Amino acid sequence: MKWIPGRSHLVGVSCIFCLLPALWGLGPMFFIQMLCALLSDYIMTGKDSIVHPVDRCVASFNALYVTVIALAHISWWEIVLLDVFCLSFYSASVTSLRNKNYPRYVIMHSLWHLTGGIATSYLTAHACDFSFGSLCRPRETTWLHCGCGPALIASHPW
Repeated sequence: MKWIPGRSHLVGVSCIFCLLPALWGLGPMFFIQMLCALLSDYIMTGKDSIVHPVDRCVASFNALYVTVIALAHISWWEIVLLDVFCLSFYSASVTSLRNKNYPRYVIMHSLWHLTGGIATSYLTAHACDFSFGSLCRPRETTWLHCGCGPALIASHPW
């Protein structure tokens, strides 16, 4: 994709949203996702690289994994709405690349990272205990170790 003008700092920064679900659990999984997204969408943007299919595979696995977990904790229609909403931004970003519309790609792909991180956080939080308070108790549930990231952040003496 030689026509891409360069790296987008907005897309690069938006990769951090992949870490949001790690507040409740699966920290290493979402850290790997964030690194793959950063490598694919920022560092190697416009270049041929193995990181592009790796990023897509890791993102697909994580989305499927969290969706399966969510089936035990929230209604199917919430899952469908979240998945369709988030994937619409990804689809729009792919269409933008095919149409060589880089400014639109930057916005749509950044929104994909943002909405994907928020939706996955919502699903992960519901699978845990959705607690922001100090009463959060780590627990194991449906193949997910739940953490208490929000409680730890809130109690940190910053």
